[in-house]
Amino acid sequence: KRPSDVSSQCKQAHIIKPAPLQRCRQSTPSLVFHAFEIDKMAYCDVSREFPVKNAMPHFSDAGPLALSAQRKPLGLVDITAPDYTAQSRRIPVSFNDRDVTGQTGYVRRRVTAQSVMTVELHVHLEGAVRHQTILDLAREKGMKLPASTVSELKEYVCVRKAEDLVTALENFYIFAPTFAGSRDGIYRVAYEMCEDAAKVGTRYIEIRYSPHFLSNSLHVQTYAPIMDGDFTPQDAVKAVNEGLAAGSRDFGVIAKSILCCVRHHPEWSLGVVDLCDRFRDDGVVAMDIAGPEIGDMVTSTDQSLHLAAYQEARKRNIRCIAHAGEVGPAEIVRMSVEDMGAVRIGHGYRCMEDPALYSRLLRDGVHFETCPLSSLLTGGAPTGRINHPMVRMANDGANFSINSDDPTLFDNDLPSDYQCALELGLTKEQIVRSIFNAARASFASKEEKELLLSDLKSAYGDY
Repeated sequence: KRPSDVSSQCKQAHIIKPAPLQRCRQSTPSLVFHAFEIDKMAYCDVSREFPVKNAMPHFSDAGPLALSAQRKPLGLVDITAPDYTAQSRRIPVSFNDRDVTGQTGYVRRRVTAQSVMTVELHVHLEGAVRHQTILDLAREKGMKLPASTVSELKEYVCVRKAEDLVTALENFYIFAPTFAGSRDGIYRVAYEMCEDAAKVGTRYIEIRYSPHFLSNSLHVQTYAPIMDGDFTPQDAVKAVNEGLAAGSRDFGVIAKSILCCVRHHPEWSLGVVDLCDRFRDDGVVAMDIAGPEIGDMVTSTDQSLHLAAYQEARKRNIRCIAHAGEVGPAEIVRMSVEDMGAVRIGHGYRCMEDPALYSRLLRDGVHFETCPLSSLLTGGAPTGRINHPMVRMANDGANFSINSDDPTLFDNDLPSDYQCALELGLTKEQIVRSIFNAARASFASKEEKELLLSDLKSAYGDY
């Protein structure tokens, strides 16, 4: 129904008050958003008045309200339904003009509008599984978890206050065994990632993971519950590719994948190169390296094997990116770009410790995949919320994007990271520019990139 009709009926029933009208910030009418709460049901309606170009996303205390002229009406949204994943996402907010967002947690709001048209380049498959899916898969496998409900599970796996990166990553071993080593489990996670991306307006997404950590055939401890099975890294890649292909088809999202080397398992890296090469025509677009940058786990292994793998990848024309400078020193960023040939850097905040290196990265347009909420909860941002590196990148005109990293761990999504970016000091224009940066830095095909940029320009104008 039209918002006015719903509003009238609600008033007559003396059930609720209509939420204030929210409009895009522009001179001509575009879309109108109404949100009402009745008990645990949220009624959302977007009505089209006039088609408008150059619509800016509007953000309110309910989180980022994406009122793009391209969006379809939302209709009725039951936020208590199991398949409505946005109901439990943490969104930093102000409430009655009082800031209630703290370093140790985030206030939840029930009503969440669909997000702006977005692009995401940095999200881990292992860290983006729905909490309900974890419970479902554990039940199917007869596995015991320390919780039986989503809210209980989040108390165990979600990082609520600032920790170090290694401690945060240990939480993967609580839930990843529910799908690692299982074709059906991995397929489901990949498929649902496409649906979750579509729900927040993501047109294009690159999903990264370690195929070796999802296997159970390596005779070493991975995320899989057994070590001597027959599910290989190649099987893991096939399962992900099939899930992403089905999800792309069903939800209209362009989904690509990136295969990760693991810093403390350099013996796997040449195998990652082979898998990237073999599946380059099946959605695999690049090679990454992830895991702890510093500490005994890294120094006790032969890191030169990673360099050899990256050199081989470049010989085979495989695109290379790298996690670097998240918690490790600027030197790791330098090595990633100069020695390993990385064209994009995951996080990269510590590169600012070396002013000459940072200036060179700015000059060369190296892309930084920033993850605001993640950086606050893993120690990635050296000074926390004060003088956040992402804000400096934006103000310096750096080539950067905003991403969610590990939603299972941080109980976040892309809109909540945009809201966090606003609170850290970015402007709405800088956030929109970061979306264009992501599209241009993506590994989409030429045709896909042209179409993606055309859609973004139709929604926001030229950035």
